[in-house]
Amino acid sequence: MDQSKLIDLINMLDMLVMERTDQGSFRAAGSVPHFFKRFFEKDARANGKFALVDRFPFLENFLTDAKDIWMKDEKAMLKSGPWTETDISGNDHELEATAISLGGTKLLLIEKARFSPDERRDILQRGRESSLEYHETRKSHKKEIRAADEKLGAIFDSASDGILATDNQFAVIRANPVCSHFLKTRAEDLVGQNFLDLINVPVLKESILLMADEPESKFRFKLKTARRSLSASVSRLQGDNGYVFVLSDRTAEKKAEDLKNEFVNILTRKLAPLLDRMMGALRIVARRFDGEFEKELEHLHRMCNAGNEMGDIIRELHDFVDKKPLKKKFAEGEIQIVQVLDRVISSLREEMEEKDITAEFAERLPHIAVKGEKAMILELFYNIIQNAVVFNKDGGHIRVRMKEKGGKVEVGIADSGVGIPEDALGDVFNSYYRVPDHQEMNFGGLGLGLSVAKHIVEFYEGEIWIRSRQHEGTIVFVTLPATG
Repeated sequence: MDQSKLIDLINMLDMLVMERTDQGSFRAAGSVPHFFKRFFEKDARANGKFALVDRFPFLENFLTDAKDIWMKDEKAMLKSGPWTETDISGNDHELEATAISLGGTKLLLIEKARFSPDERRDILQRGRESSLEYHETRKSHKKEIRAADEKLGAIFDSASDGILATDNQFAVIRANPVCSHFLKTRAEDLVGQNFLDLINVPVLKESILLMADEPESKFRFKLKTARRSLSASVSRLQGDNGYVFVLSDRTAEKKAEDLKNEFVNILTRKLAPLLDRMMGALRIVARRFDGEFEKELEHLHRMCNAGNEMGDIIRELHDFVDKKPLKKKFAEGEIQIVQVLDRVISSLREEMEEKDITAEFAERLPHIAVKGEKAMILELFYNIIQNAVVFNKDGGHIRVRMKEKGGKVEVGIADSGVGIPEDALGDVFNSYYRVPDHQEMNFGGLGLGLSVAKHIVEFYEGEIWIRSRQHEGTIVFVTLPATG
C-alpha cells in the first residue's frame, strides 16, 4: 500500500496517528482529526507538534510504560484503557491511547474510546449477569439430563427382554441384567467385548452390515445358549452410532411348540386311517346310488369333498411335523431357479385364474442356479408363491426378481395383496401363526407355509425375510448359496 492510501485510511478511521521524535515530542502522521483539535489552541495545531503530557497528564505514566515498547526492535503494542479529558470549550471526552513499535518506528494512536467508563461498567455487569444465568441454566439442564438418563437406565435395566448396545465395531457399551443372565456373564464383564464373537452366529456380521443401506430396517435371527432358545433382533442407533440388540427368551414357547407338534403327529397318525376308511365307505355308497336319488347323492358328494379337504389338512400337518428336523433324502444337484418358479406358477395357475392374478418376471435369468434337492426347493417357493396368491387382491399381480451376488442367489417375490401389519412381522415365520387381520378376512390355511419355507432356507444356510405394508402388498426375500 502506498503512503497516500495509508494516510487516507488513517483519516477515514477518525484516529490521530503520531510518530514520536527523538526529542520526545510527537508529530501527526496525516491530518489531525476534528475531535483532537478541540484540545489545542490554533498555534499548536498549526505546526502539528503536541506536548501531550502537558495537555493530557493521564498519559505521563502510560508514556513511561510505552518507552519499554518503543525500545524493542520487534513488533509490540500497549493500550492505555479509556480516560476522560476536557477540551478547551469545557466539554468532556472519553479517549484511549495505543503505543505501537514497528521495527524502530514509534507510533502513538489516540482515538475516541468506544465505550465510556460507565458504559464499560454496564457491559461488564451485564456480562457477569449473563454468565451467571448461563451457568445456572447449564446446571439445571445437567440435572434434567441426569434425571432423564436415570429414568432411561431404570427402564433399560427393568426390561423383561435382554437389551444390549454396541458401538459400530460391535464392542458392548451396555447390557441390562436380563441380557447378562441369558449370556451367563456379568454386565460389567460384557462391556468392551465383541458381541458377535460372543454369540458366534454365522453370516450375522455380513447381514447386519447390509443394514447400512436401510438404516430404519431390523434384522432378526435365532440364538441358542446351553439352556435357552432366544429370538433376537438388531437395529441401528440414530446417527449411525452403533447397534441395539434385543434378546427374547423363547424357551417356553419352543417347548410348547415341540409338545404341540408331538400332539399333532399323534393326532394325524390316528386320524388318517379312520378318515381313509370313512372316505372309502362313502365312495362305495356314492357309486351304488349313481344316477338315482339325486338329492342324497348330492349330500354324499358334499361329504366326500369335506372329507377330501380334511385329508389335505391332515397331510399338511403330518408333512410339517415329519420334516422336523429336515434330512437329505435324495441326491443334490444343480437347480435352475427359473425352472422351479415356472413349475410352481404353473401348478397354481387355476387358483390365479379364479382371482384374475397375473405373474411376471422382472427379468428371466436362466443361468442362475442353486445346489439342493429339487423337491425341497420346489416346496420352498410353492409355499411363498401360494401365499402371494391366497392373500392377493382380485385382479392383483405377482412380480419375481432375482440376482446373483457374492456367491448367493437372491429371489424377491412381491405381491399386491392385503399386506401384513408391522406388529405381526416378527411372528409370521412361527408355526401355526395366522395374522389376526387375515383371520377376520376369512383367509384359509393353518399358518404353516412360511414356517416350512424358513426351515428349508435355514437347512441350506440361507436367509429369508419380509417387507410389507398393510393394504399395499408384501415382498418375501430368499437367499440361497449359488452353485460354484
